[in-house]
Amino acid sequence: MIATSIFKCNLPLLLLFVDICGCICCFIVAANITEYPALQLVTSPSTATFTCTASGLPRPTITWMDPDNNPLMNGGDISIASMEVGNRDIMSTLQVMKTSASVSGTYTCSTDNSIIGRGDVTSISTTLTVHGEIN
Repeated sequence: MIATSIFKCNLPLLLLFVDICGCICCFIVAANITEYPALQLVTSPSTATFTCTASGLPRPTITWMDPDNNPLMNGGDISIASMEVGNRDIMSTLQVMKTSASVSGTYTCSTDNSIIGRGDVTSISTTLTVHGEIN
C-alpha cells in the first residue's frame, strides 16, 4: 500500500508544492490576457470604455496605464472597476469620462500574478482617439 496525503492548496499562498508521493499539489500559471481592450473612437465629450480580462494562478491583478505610461487610478474623469470571474480570472473596466483630444493616445492593460519575485507581467495596448464635438 502506498501512503498518500491530501493537501489543500490555499491560494494565493502556494507554499506547498509537492505531496509525499512527489505529485504537484499546487502550481503557478503565468498571467495571460484573455480578452483584449478594443480600439475606441469617440467624440468629445463622451465616455470611452475599455475592458480587459486576464487569467492565471494565482489570480492576477490588472493595472491600467495612461498614454504617458503612468498607472491610472480612480478619480476625476477616470473610473476603474475590477471583478473576479471564476477561480482564475479577473475582468477590469476602464472608463475615461468627458473625453477631449488631450486624453487621446495609447492605453495599456498590464496583468501580473507574480509570487515570490517571479514577475510574470503581460501587457496589451489599445488606442483612444477623440474627435472634436459635432455641431
